[in-house]
Amino acid sequence: MSGPTAKPELVEPGKVYRLELNRLLTSNLFRKGHRIRVQVSGAFMPHFSRNLQTGKSEVITSAMQVGHIRIHDDAGHVSRIVLPVIPAGTAVAK
Repeated sequence: MSGPTAKPELVEPGKVYRLELNRLLTSNLFRKGHRIRVQVSGAFMPHFSRNLQTGKSEVITSAMQVGHIRIHDDAGHVSRIVLPVIPAGTAVAK
């Protein structure tokens, strides 16, 4: 399970998966005093389709179930968030 072109598949409850979410946003300007929040979600609505947590499409059903997200962070499952920084004054291609 990796990348936006991978075939969607159901995850197995209790199994640990490695996810790499690259290039979800293009950029953001943080000024002095700004803060950042990380939000983990089982869907990206309203930007994309709803995730019913059933594996079925919202086009053919409205049945949903609760999804549970667990972030593992121990010696065997290191979690991290990498935020690239472009130094002030650096020209960026438009």
